[in-house]
Amino acid sequence: MKYIFLIPDGAADWPIKDLGNKTVLQTAKTPHMDKLAWLGKMGMLKTIPEGMTPGSECANMAIMGYRPEKDLTGRGPLEALSAGVEMQEHHLAFRCNIITIEQGRIKDYSSGHITTEESRPLVKYLQENLGERYEGIDFFPGVQYRHILRMDGNKFSEEINLTPPHDELDQLYREHLPKAKNKANKKAKETAEFITSLIEESNQFLESHEINKKRQSAAKNMATHIWPWSGGKKPQIESMKEKYGLNGSVISAVDLIFGLGIAAGLKPIHVEGQRDSQTQITREKYRRP
Repeated sequence: MKYIFLIPDGAADWPIKDLGNKTVLQTAKTPHMDKLAWLGKMGMLKTIPEGMTPGSECANMAIMGYRPEKDLTGRGPLEALSAGVEMQEHHLAFRCNIITIEQGRIKDYSSGHITTEESRPLVKYLQENLGERYEGIDFFPGVQYRHILRMDGNKFSEEINLTPPHDELDQLYREHLPKAKNKANKKAKETAEFITSLIEESNQFLESHEINKKRQSAAKNMATHIWPWSGGKKPQIESMKEKYGLNGSVISAVDLIFGLGIAAGLKPIHVEGQRDSQTQITREKYRRP
């Protein structure tokens, strides 16, 4: 028997004025999805365990038959696997957005949905000026605004609280800088302080870069700072073959899902041009009501 998990993540969306206050899913013609629903069975699945933060990494891990409360180490290590970043047992990996901060507030978590062609040279520049200056850290390029910060877990701690930048839009960024989960934990406290210094230092290198000067001239949001979050070690989970006796593949436009698939021993299938083809829409038009 063959199994297909088709996950239209985020398809519910929000009402859009131009569509008569309907969502994209309400407006779309979906005959094939309708047929699958008609031939199948309807039900509900709780994908977020009690006490865990709702997120794609948590929900999709649960859908694949794993236990996020035990198996999930963070979004960062999953995206690192997808990007081909080497992850040894002692490594920590963080998702590292490049964001826009203006007048002390987080204006944009994606630097205006900066393109991969623009962002990769910026991440390379950060590696040359920060990654090579400090022992135990490295920056790796990803897609658009989504990149990886890898840190040496022997030197740095994962026991810190980091806030996703998309949760704090228009908020004062200094109120959401990293903090140790336990103030008595010296290693965690020093890690939080170090990541804070990286966030602050990144500004001088990013804003002075020629790519950002061009974006500023074009009235686009500049990539002013890095913002690491959701860090952890490489997940140690059984493969799908070991767990269920199944082989398979994973296909997605999202690095996180590829990372989950790779961790589960699935073969990633990349469709040329799709990983960086997300519709670039303005936050103003699609702001939550």
